Amino acid sequence: MRIVEAARLITTGRMDPDVLWEVTTVAERVTIALLVGRPDYLPQAASTPTSAWDVMDARCRNLVLRRAPSRIRRRLPGYIPTPTPLHAPVVETKKSVTAGVRRTHQYQATSPSSN
Repeated sequence: MRIVEAARLITTGRMDPDVLWEVTTVAERVTIALLVGRPDYLPQAASTPTSAWDVMDARCRNLVLRRAPSRIRRRLPGYIPTPTPLHAPVVETKKSVTAGVRRTHQYQATSPSSN
C-alpha cells in the first residue's frame, strides 16, 4: 500500500490506524503519522522530531517535507524554510483600443467621428 493512500484512508476514517500499523514498517508508520499531522500516532521509538527523522529513509523524508502540514514540517531537522518569492513590479498596460470609442449598443461601437 502506498504511504499517501494509507494516510488518506486514515484521514477519511475508512481505516483504523491500529489495523494499518500491523502491516506497515516503522518508517512507514512515522511517515504516515507525520503526513496525517498526528504526532500522537508516532511509535515510541520515534516520538521526537529528531528520532522520527532518523527512522525515515530519503524518499519518506522528501514526501514529508512536501506534503506534511507546515506545523509538522517546521519541527523536523531537515526543514529548510523557503524564502517568499519577490513580487514583480506592476507593469502598466496600454489603454484599450476602444478607449476613445463611444458605445451605442452592447455589441456595437461607433467611432467618435461618425456623429
